[in-house]
Amino acid sequence: MVRARPPVLGIAVLAALFAVSPARADQDLSPVSYKVTVPGGEFVFVMLAPAGERGNGWLNEAQAAEVREIRRVYAVSGLYYNDGTVKPLWTVDWYAREVAVARDGVHMVRFGPRPELAPDRAAPLGPELATEAVSFFARGQLVRTYSIGELVDRPDRLPRSASHFYWRGGDSFDDARLEYALVTHDGNRFVFDARTGAITSQTRATPSAWWAVGGLATVAAGVALGLWLSRRNRRPA
Repeated sequence: MVRARPPVLGIAVLAALFAVSPARADQDLSPVSYKVTVPGGEFVFVMLAPAGERGNGWLNEAQAAEVREIRRVYAVSGLYYNDGTVKPLWTVDWYAREVAVARDGVHMVRFGPRPELAPDRAAPLGPELATEAVSFFARGQLVRTYSIGELVDRPDRLPRSASHFYWRGGDSFDDARLEYALVTHDGNRFVFDARTGAITSQTRATPSAWWAVGGLATVAAGVALGLWLSRRNRRPA
């Protein structure tokens, strides 16, 4: 799949850049302020950590200095012209570790937090499926949001770590068409209109489809076994 999308911003990328140790790979790091230039270079998106940079001892001095400079220049999270202007075009009053901002400087996709498992990590997923999956914004205003449970049909097929589970298998952002495409780990595929958040097309690997495949496989195995037994019984003693 050709991935024509604005860069994903957030801790997932920052962790790779900052070379976080493997011991912390399955932990959610404390929120950190960041900024990224939007494709085309006209805008810059700024995300400020709500409680400053407390708890971010994993930042080295150069990274900490960069974060301090972001907080010195920008007062609120939002979109700015990439010319040193400090007056935002629009703002947001929340923090997200991962977003995708369109080249037009209007539309944005916000990704929900990494969903945590319940204390009984072996239990079937339930309330955890109410966690935000993706949300769509226009000029900082919420347009549409989806929970994980709305996009996933087979929670039992979602991979798990020691403390989290993973539902998003792959995605892409078509900036020219303002379409966001998403594949879940249980085999569902969606295309969203990034302007409205509406699902324009979808293919669901529903439980009935899985059962049908399993049923056909069982029937085929039964037929093959019957033929083998029939031939065996016809052999001369």
